[in-house]
Amino acid sequence: MSEARFILYVNDQRTSSSFYAEVLGISPDLDVPGMTEFALPGGGALGLMPTAGIKRLLGEPLPDPTLALGIPRAELYLPVTDPRAALRRAVGAGATLLSEVTSRDWGDAAGYCLDPDGHVLAFARQLEDDSMDARERLARRWFDEVINERDLDAITEIYSSDYVHHGPAGAEIRGLENVRDFAAAILAASDDRRATVLQQVAEGDLVVTRFVSRGHHTGVFRGVEPSGNAWTTEGIVISRIENGRIVEDWEIVHQSGFQPSGGE
Repeated sequence: MSEARFILYVNDQRTSSSFYAEVLGISPDLDVPGMTEFALPGGGALGLMPTAGIKRLLGEPLPDPTLALGIPRAELYLPVTDPRAALRRAVGAGATLLSEVTSRDWGDAAGYCLDPDGHVLAFARQLEDDSMDARERLARRWFDEVINERDLDAITEIYSSDYVHHGPAGAEIRGLENVRDFAAAILAASDDRRATVLQQVAEGDLVVTRFVSRGHHTGVFRGVEPSGNAWTTEGIVISRIENGRIVEDWEIVHQSGFQPSGGE
């Protein structure tokens, strides 16, 4: 066996599989009657096995696992880019909120909920050190939360109501609704897209961010039908910040695999 597997006993395999697919944002690697498996970030796998299956497997010496349904008896502690977004997504998928994300004394920001079977589910991120200031953290939230976490609600926390984006070839995006529409269009057109911040420099009210974003052209974008081609965007964006929000930015990008008229 090449990796560890953490198996949860669940009451309804289909319900729990749908829940964890939504929470993890991925499809299972294995989904057959009696077992569903998801590859976990950082290695290892999460398995979901119906209680009836484990009872048949281990027989009479095993106490009836259905008697413990709803009683917390295991914890899944997941490192994520944005614990707040992950916790909101889990609660939206049917989890019960236990504790909002807050700084914990072991050095993580973590939030807790119960999955549909009563297992404790935690989302955590190591607390930032002083090497990254608030301006840089704000500027990277578009990539970490909106693109990677698919959290469109974060847009209102990142950008001001009168935000203006200056893109390539004179393209502009103005206002929060148009930013949200643009983000939704990008994610719908490239459903496996992931972004990485490569470098940041902050000075005064400006932050320069160099990034790369990769995915495939899987949906219609600006009238262009999906090709399935690898679609990579490399760019630099200069963001101006006022009162804890990005009010304006300027972006230059290089595209390969697709040539939209604006940036990302």
